[in-house]
Amino acid sequence: MALIGLLTRVQISKMCKRIESRAVNLLVISIVREQFLLSPCHWVVHKQYLQEPINPSDFTLIMTLNQTQLMREQAKDEARIDNKEIVAKAPDKFKLGSS
Repeated sequence: MALIGLLTRVQISKMCKRIESRAVNLLVISIVREQFLLSPCHWVVHKQYLQEPINPSDFTLIMTLNQTQLMREQAKDEARIDNKEIVAKAPDKFKLGSS
C-alpha cells in the first residue's frame, strides 16, 4: 500500500487507459473509478508527509470518499490560485517622491 504513494496522478491515469485499451479482458474504467483509484494514492502521500504509519485496514470506503472530496477541493483551490493574477505592490517608503 505504501508503494502506491510513489505513483503520480498522471501515471495512474495512464495505467487506467492501458487497462481500457487491452484487447483481452477489456475493462472499462470510468472517471469516478479513476478518482477512486487516485484517492489511496492521495491518502498515502498525505500520511507520508505527516510521517504517520500506513495501515491498509484504515483505508475504508468512507476514507475513499473523503479523500476523493479532499482531492476535488484541493484541485479547486489550485485552479483558483492559478487563475488569480498576483500583483505585488512596493511599500510607500520605496516609491519615488516619498521620504
